[in-house]
This record gives sequence, C-alpha cells and structure tokens, in this order.
Amino acid sequence: IDQRYQGQGYGRAAMAALIAHSKAQPGWQALEISYDVANPVMARLCTNAGFQPTGQVFDGEIEARLTSL
Repeated sequence: IDQRYQGQGYGRAAMAALIAHSKAQPGWQALEISYDVANPVMARLCTNAGFQPTGQVFDGEIEARLTSL
C-alpha cells in the first residue's frame, strides 16, 4: 500500500480478502507470507490475521504461516 494511503485500513482489507479467497479454494491448507524484520506494523497485521511466525528468516524477512487448522 502506497505510503499516502497507509493507516486507512486498506492493507487489513486486502489481507482479509486474500485469506477469504484462499480459504474458498478446494484443498486449501495454508498460506505463507514473509515480511521485513524491521517492519512491526506488517508483523502486527499478519499476527492479527492469524499468521504465525515459522521461526525461519530469509534475507531479513520473517516467514509466517496461516493454516486451515
């Protein structure tokens, strides 16, 4: 989301739409995402959406997973 539009709920709405679309797919089991270690706003957005860090960090990005369980 462009900096001018951050803090207005667009990221949260986009994340919710992505999750809803993914869960509607046959055989859906998990979504994986990564975000910059230095981005606490994205970390909070992902955690609030149900993503859990996997413990893996790649190129300075934390991997997180949302599962169907």
